[in-house]
Amino acid sequence: MGRKNRIQIEVPAELRAELDAQIADGRKSIDQLQAFLAANGHDDISRSGVARYVLSQEEVIANIRQSREMANAISMQLGPDDGDGSTNAQLTEMAQVILHRGMMKLITDPDADVSPGDMGKIAKALQAAASAQKLDVDRRINAAKLQAAQAAARETAGKAAEAAVAAVGKGVSKQTVEAIRTAVLGVAP
Repeated sequence: MGRKNRIQIEVPAELRAELDAQIADGRKSIDQLQAFLAANGHDDISRSGVARYVLSQEEVIANIRQSREMANAISMQLGPDDGDGSTNAQLTEMAQVILHRGMMKLITDPDADVSPGDMGKIAKALQAAASAQKLDVDRRINAAKLQAAQAAARETAGKAAEAAVAAVGKGVSKQTVEAIRTAVLGVAP
């Protein structure tokens, strides 16, 4: 794994998060970011160190944007519902591509900035995303089944009420209609 930047080592996570937000915003120069660090007790970090850190963060941001664009493209291709599991298949394929690239980097460049532990974390994160996607699909399917069952129950109750009115109109007593309704439908008046 590559050498960590001094900002990653020395700057506390909370301050680094503020710095990362400023980098993501893209409005501040290297000198302004260095001044921000200096104002927060890190005046010994060089301008070139800040520039290296900014470059690494911009690469991370670019990778995240690219991943989002890929996810949006996949979503548009699949449509709003994924009842057939194709999103899980896409996530699995993405995991395989990422892991394959990482393995190739490790094989071709022993000093590559890729660790097997990081690749395992990526695989687990993608597995968790696929599981979450499946849970969401299952939830939507169950909600649709519940709505269909409720609609069918309302329709049956409506038809039973119509039949009861018709039966009473033909001379059947209300008590007999209610007894039939309870025995057949399990519905009390």
